[in-house]
Amino acid sequence: MFRQKSTLKLFCGDDPRAFFGTGPFLLLSAIGETHSIAKAAKSMNMAYTKALALIKHAEAALGKPLITAQTGGKGGGGSELTETALALVAAFRTCQTALDKEAETLFQKHFGPIL
Repeated sequence: MFRQKSTLKLFCGDDPRAFFGTGPFLLLSAIGETHSIAKAAKSMNMAYTKALALIKHAEAALGKPLITAQTGGKGGGGSELTETALALVAAFRTCQTALDKEAETLFQKHFGPIL
């Protein structure tokens, strides 16, 4: 059986690197659940430094912060998603779902008769 997979990626200007896609979406979603960049990264088998780099790249492209963080210590630190991050995650989820449905329709229309 043949199938297709659509992938949503967001780019800024002429930068050839996407600043937001499935990876950053999953990372921000995990931060929202765990309230911790370190725990979110660990849950994805990702290095903390890589997670932080993904967040910083997206923040630079958007010109807005995506997380607020408190440094660790006796009471521990924590991270929260900003309103921008919450809106970005929600919009990505909605758009990816719509894209998946439309891509499947187009795939069946154009490739169904062939495959």
